[in-house]
Amino acid sequence: VTCFPRFGRSDEPITAAGNFGPQESPPILSSRSGATAVLYLDFDGETVTDPAWNGGKTIVAQPSPLTSSEITAVWNLVKEDYWPFNIDVTTDVMRYNRAPVGRRMRCIITPTCDWYGYGSAGLAMRHSFANAGSSYSSPIPCWVFAASNPKHAAEGASHELGHTLGLRHDG
Repeated sequence: VTCFPRFGRSDEPITAAGNFGPQESPPILSSRSGATAVLYLDFDGETVTDPAWNGGKTIVAQPSPLTSSEITAVWNLVKEDYWPFNIDVTTDVMRYNRAPVGRRMRCIITPTCDWYGYGSAGLAMRHSFANAGSSYSSPIPCWVFAASNPKHAAEGASHELGHTLGLRHDG
């Protein structure tokens, strides 16, 4: 399975085959531990069954192959994009779980994209951050498939998380 990221050159595919996973556990990072709004960068893989994605069929998303230092680099870039706002960008699943529904979003950073198709670097439902638990399921995530390159993963995460907050493309 090959996903072509929207970021970078389209002739540089991300191959999603084999045994993926970080060599180390993702580091626990948090940009604003006191904020009520939480954006969780999820690098360790997930099993997702959500009516908004894949027709409600289960998706088994493999972990990102990034190392701890690469995950920290992704977090730093996304943190900077959201720094002007009272939002905690975190890699701590417990921080995400404690945040109220409608004030949190999980961004799954994975090489697994075969359930959606090819040619996309990520996916998100607009306004799903605030509308989780009403228009969308409580745990609805957004997705980044550019999981093997820290810069692409960070750009994808900031972009897709922006859609969940209601932002559109510019231009």
